[in-house]
Order: sequence, then C-alpha cells, then structure tokens
Amino acid sequence: MIRSFSALPLAFVVGGCAPSADGGPDGLIDPDALPRAFEAVSAASVEEAVRHLSDDAMLGRGTGTQDKERAAEWIAARFREAGAVPLTGDDLFQTVKLVGFRRDQERSNLVLRGPDGVIEHENEVTLTWWPANVEEEVTLQDVPMVFVGHGITAPEVGWDDYEDVDVSGKVLVFLNDDPRVTENGEELFGGPTRTYYGRWTYKFEQARDRGAAGAIVIHTTESAGYGWQVIGNKGAEMQFGLDASGAGYDLPLLAWMHQDLANELAATVDADLEAWFEAGRQRDFRPVELPVTVDVRARVELERTTSRNVLAVIEGTDPDLRDEVVVVTAHYDHLGIKPDTGPDQDAIYNGAWDNAAGTGAIVRIAEGVAVSEIQPRRSVLFFAVSAHEKGLLGSRWFAADPPVDPARFVANVNFDMPQIFGVTRDIVAIGKSKSELGTILADVASRFELADGTSLRVEDDPTPGAGRFYRSDQLHFARLGVPGLYLAPGTDYLTGPAADPVEYRSEHYHQVSDEVNAVWDFEGLARDARLVLTFVLELANREAMPDWSEGAEFARPAPGV
Repeated sequence: MIRSFSALPLAFVVGGCAPSADGGPDGLIDPDALPRAFEAVSAASVEEAVRHLSDDAMLGRGTGTQDKERAAEWIAARFREAGAVPLTGDDLFQTVKLVGFRRDQERSNLVLRGPDGVIEHENEVTLTWWPANVEEEVTLQDVPMVFVGHGITAPEVGWDDYEDVDVSGKVLVFLNDDPRVTENGEELFGGPTRTYYGRWTYKFEQARDRGAAGAIVIHTTESAGYGWQVIGNKGAEMQFGLDASGAGYDLPLLAWMHQDLANELAATVDADLEAWFEAGRQRDFRPVELPVTVDVRARVELERTTSRNVLAVIEGTDPDLRDEVVVVTAHYDHLGIKPDTGPDQDAIYNGAWDNAAGTGAIVRIAEGVAVSEIQPRRSVLFFAVSAHEKGLLGSRWFAADPPVDPARFVANVNFDMPQIFGVTRDIVAIGKSKSELGTILADVASRFELADGTSLRVEDDPTPGAGRFYRSDQLHFARLGVPGLYLAPGTDYLTGPAADPVEYRSEHYHQVSDEVNAVWDFEGLARDARLVLTFVLELANREAMPDWSEGAEFARPAPGV
C-alpha cells in the first residue's frame, strides 16, 4: 500500500478481533453497543433536520445569499449544541471568498462561422456559454476552433492528444469522459471507470494551462452521466469562482455544447460525433483544425461575495491520537431561486435530496458521536460544505490552504444524495476500490444484521463511467492525498421503494420539485446514517490510518494539479 502522507503509523489491523468495551485499540465497533448514539440518529430526528433545511423559508440555499447563510447558522447551532468546537480560531465558520460572473443576456452574443456561413445555435438549448476571466467586457474575434479529442496528456501511459501542437489562443473543443482503450489486455484509462482525465474540470484546466482562448466540452448523456438539463442553463446563471489568484480557469470562454450542435461542427470536416469519439480512442490522435471561428462580444456582471463553510470538531479522547482527524462532509448549498418564473409558479430549488438529506444526516451523526457510548480516540471533523453546486468551491477553498496540516486527516467520508426510498440490504461506496476504506466499511457493514437475517453489504459504484468520485467534495481531499469514500444509496430494497429511484432522479434532480414528499422513507436514510456513525467511530478508534490501494491515482498528485 502507498500513502502520500509522512509519519505513517504502525501496521494496519483488519478484522479478526472481538470489539472491546471502549472501542479498543483495534477499534472494532459493535453497533449493538451504541443505543444512545443511534437514538440521536433516528428516522424522526433526521427527517426533522432535512425538512428544516429544505423548507421554502431557506429559499433554496443559493450560493452567496443570505438565505444560505441562514442555513449555515442553523447547522452551526446544532453542532455547538452537540459540544463541537472550532477546527481553528474562535468560531465554526470558514469564510470562502467568491467572485460571481454573469453574462448580460441582452448585450452579449456568440457567433460560430463555418465554411458555409453562420452555424446556428440557441443559447441554453444547444450551447450554454460564459466568460470566466473576471472581466466586465470580453471580446473574441475570428478565433479558430480546434477539436482536441479527449484533450488528455497522461505521461504514465505515454498518451498525449496534443504532442507538439500549439493550441494557444484558440478555442478547444473536447470530448467528455476519457477514451476506452485496451492495450495488451490492459485498460489504459480505467475501462468503464472514469478517471480524473475524463472530468470536465480537467478539460478546462488543460485549456487554461495551454494558453487557449476558450474551452467547449461536448455533452452527451452517456459520456457525462447526466442529462443536458443538469448543465443546459449555466450561461444564463451567475457562475462562481474562487476570488484568489490562480484559483479559477481564467478563460474568456467556457461552454458546454449539445451533441446535435457538435454533429454540425464535426460535419465541417466530413465527420460526425461517433467518428470523433472513435478518433479520440486512437493513440495517434492529433488535434484537428476546424474551418470554424468564434466571435464573442460579452458584457459581464461581476459580483464579489462570500460564503461560509461550517467546520465543527468533536474532540478525540486519546492524547496520542486526538490531533489526527476523521473528516465527515456533506454540502449544504443548493441552487437558490429559479429565474424568470411567474408569480404562481414554484421558484424555489428546495434541494431536499440534494443535499439537505446528506447535511441533515451528518448533523444528527455529530450529535450521535457526541453522546456515543464509545468515544472517538481521534477527533472527528464535521464539515458542512458551501458552494458545492458552483463547482465544489467550498471544499476546493478548504483544500487550497488547509487550516491544519493535511497529514493529520485520516480519511474523508462524504454523504451526498443518500438513500430516501427505503431500507436496503446494501449501500454503495463510490471509491470503494481506491483505498482500504472500502474493506473497512464492508467489515463494519457486516456487523449490521437485517430483518431478513442477512448482513448489510457494501457495493462498488454501479455506474463507474459517470465519474461520480470526481463530482463531490471528497475529490479535493483525495487531491491532498487523503483517502475518501462517497456514500450513495443501495439498490437492493428490503422495504420499498415507493418510487423508481432512477425515474425519480431524472424527474427531480436539480429541479424545483426536489422536495420531501410522500414517497420518501426516512428509515433507510437513518439506517445508512447509523452505518456512517459506526464507520466514523471505527476509523477514529483503529490503531492505523487507512492507505490508498496500490496504483490509486491520488496516491500521487492528481493529473492536472
């Protein structure tokens, strides 16, 4: 095993030992020994927290709004009541400095000119775009476009989509995802499992680092792992970056392009999108100059604001281990108010599932840890993350300049859109195979006996191509070298579901209809939260810190960092 920290502890102990009354040096926590802790994480208490955070009165917890600050104050108050203390300083808040930028719809225009004239597009329907260089006026004229395939440089496998081609000053067009390539029986980019190279953030970073004028990522539902509706109106909304030198993409044009428009671009070089994906899988791919240019005239509204992370610590009891920290995260922000809605229309993005459910759960988990019969030897940090929906900015700010030495972080357990449909025989751990955390969680889960006589089990990500490990806040801890898991709902229902989870997600994810309703069953969420509580105590009481798996990408600096 590899660890990117210094000062490693002694050998790692897995299973085989009976739990001791106080959690013991081996840290094997028996769920039956935690009745008081589990009482704090009841279905009723979790439901109360989720309903409060997703109430209309919170007005969607939008980034940089007073309504979100109200949510931060409520979360902090619950942590204080549990006896939590600040990670550093005198209070539980960390200020995140943000800069917002919004394209003026009436005074901004983008034109694509092809060999046969203007290539028509419709803003927010086939192309959503925005300037991201924090300037009030942005102008691009006759800027050439270049198709760069997946736009990957991966020296560890000898892959370079650019070679010596200079793409500076141009608008780069990227395929989403990473290429599905097998050589000599080895999958170069994780096969069906997306790597960081396939993440859209990597594409934007590459464009910035290569001096490009802009970056456009082609959207397909298959390659993105979500529908166009998730990102299709970004250009009409206030976008945010970190208000710090070198902390943003700093490009005059960022965009997502619908696959229909991408097919029109491909046609200018006698290709189509399917052919482009095939070309992107070839080791000898080289950038393709398109007979298309981009003109941009944009007026940009700039708004500097702040948001607040909530950082609350339940202190460890062991003087030799209390400076080491298990981190539990859930983002508490959502999308705020839907613009351009009529007086009789629902305009509030309540964000009940995404992610009042996760935040409400960690609030109750903190209360459970505080009263637990087995106290943590290490400290436990409960981190309610801000500005997640604007590009994981709250956790990115934290990781850019950690308030404590990252070598003190044992692991990150992240709760984002957890179970809401019933009790399952399983739970999904995204990142399960990346580190020893997957094995430890499976061991803990096996101690949970279910009503049908079976034990709870842990499954790996059922949709590895969606790249979900890179889409929530454990990513920025991983980039610091801290092993992490992103816990998501299981699918093997013991009771429920009252609705089809896949259909429900497609109808309500990032919609104003994401509210607590009759199909929700908080028993499953409470059970999963109790598992997280037990897992956190396990990590806080074991002798050794968990390691990355051999060859895990974040055991070294992540690509693009």
